Amino acid sequence: MNARFVPVTVSRLPLAVFFLALAPRLAALGRKPFWLDEITTAHRAALPLPALIRDSFINHHTPVYFLLVAPFAHLPDAQFWLRFPSAILGALNVMLVFLIAARADGRTAGIAAALILGLAPTEIAYSQEARSYMLMIFFLLIALYALIGLAQSGERAALPWRGGGLERVWLQFIAGSAAAICTLGDALPWLLAVNVSAGAMIYRAQNRSGLLRNFLAANAIILACCLPLYLVMLHLEARIIIHLNVPVPKPALVWYDIESIYLMRVCDFASAHFIPAVIPPALTVCIGVAIITGALGGIWRLRPRPMTAVALLSAALTLPVLFGAVSIWKPLLTARYFLWSGPPFAILAGIGFGAALHKWPPPARLGALTAAASLLAANLFPFYSAETKPRWDIAAKIFAAQAKPQDVAYYYDLDGGYTMRYYLPPNSQPHLLFDLVDDLSPAEQARRSGRQVWAIYGDASNSRPWMSLTDFQATLAPLGPPSAEMHAGSRIVMWRYDPSTN
Repeated sequence: MNARFVPVTVSRLPLAVFFLALAPRLAALGRKPFWLDEITTAHRAALPLPALIRDSFINHHTPVYFLLVAPFAHLPDAQFWLRFPSAILGALNVMLVFLIAARADGRTAGIAAALILGLAPTEIAYSQEARSYMLMIFFLLIALYALIGLAQSGERAALPWRGGGLERVWLQFIAGSAAAICTLGDALPWLLAVNVSAGAMIYRAQNRSGLLRNFLAANAIILACCLPLYLVMLHLEARIIIHLNVPVPKPALVWYDIESIYLMRVCDFASAHFIPAVIPPALTVCIGVAIITGALGGIWRLRPRPMTAVALLSAALTLPVLFGAVSIWKPLLTARYFLWSGPPFAILAGIGFGAALHKWPPPARLGALTAAASLLAANLFPFYSAETKPRWDIAAKIFAAQAKPQDVAYYYDLDGGYTMRYYLPPNSQPHLLFDLVDDLSPAEQARRSGRQVWAIYGDASNSRPWMSLTDFQATLAPLGPPSAEMHAGSRIVMWRYDPSTN
């Protein structure tokens, strides 16, 4: 081993990867305000334990993640502490990606894969969300690590579990899969990905019946662990039919999702647009082309180990292919729904880059990896300064300073009222007695009766087609000219209408 290339021992390298990945996830962690779903987390995690569990099931969630973050709910600076578990888990996911890629094709592949995932803007964005995605991915990567081990173990994977048949690896695979599905329903397609891999492994196995028996038993145990939670959810949830507010998958939106998950673009998820990069556009394109080339190179590199390739490909492609097909009838293509396919894709790309660097001398290899890390860090930089979340915290301060009892607030998006209410000081809470959306007539009547009216333009949930500011202003014409116009960041505009003198 050349000490100049690896200044830490192999056993310490995963820990070094973890801490290096943690730094960009902790940077400015509590600076941006909560988004709508994060406020749901803040409210639910603060409930007493029985109420937390019941509220989760009623609202179509399992309580696993909310139980994890509940100890942080009452700490000061909630925007930091409720996101802190996601940041830790996001860094752990990078470490697991390193371990999986290293298991598949060596340490250089692991380092390259860790760089890709560790500096991926979308992964960092969700590592700074008080939501369950990073916990789900953590469990799935544990299962994927075990699945790669099974794929590489040949006939031992077909032996009875207590007869030299990799009992611990099977336990890891089952536990990771079950925990992920128990955390979030987005992990359910993992079973499809797993069984695609299982089918290929069984087809090539000499002891087909033994491997089939083991995978059937694993599936049965996973379902036995998860079904009770989902049956309770179906029994308790307030609405059996969940309406998913996902845009129709037009080509531009599909490409946006692909670039955000796989090609390292810095995205503004509130508006489904890209954030301008500080690096030249040509370099942005080069990053995407390099990632795709690396992934194809990884597939080529794994030709002698086809079962490892199948496991990674099924994990990377199942979600986009499945959701792309379903979206022909019901739109499902949105970045967060196939977020967990990003890490396997990063592993494939890391294997491809590792293969390309394999014969380079260690100093040159180190220089190439350092240059790649510098470029990816520069690509990531705009994420921290961009206003990726509407500033409902600022809107709440404006409202609290000027609102009067019995004021009427007319929202472009009623979820904005729910979001803004979280940031209002306790003594201002009674001001939000009457929230309106879509129907302006109560606001007109309130103003004529001597009450102050607010019209507030801003999206809190990205749950309906975005109306332009000009079009929304046109709908306010019956209220007459506003008494004041105020801006909360770049996304929220507030108009105050004093009581009518007519």
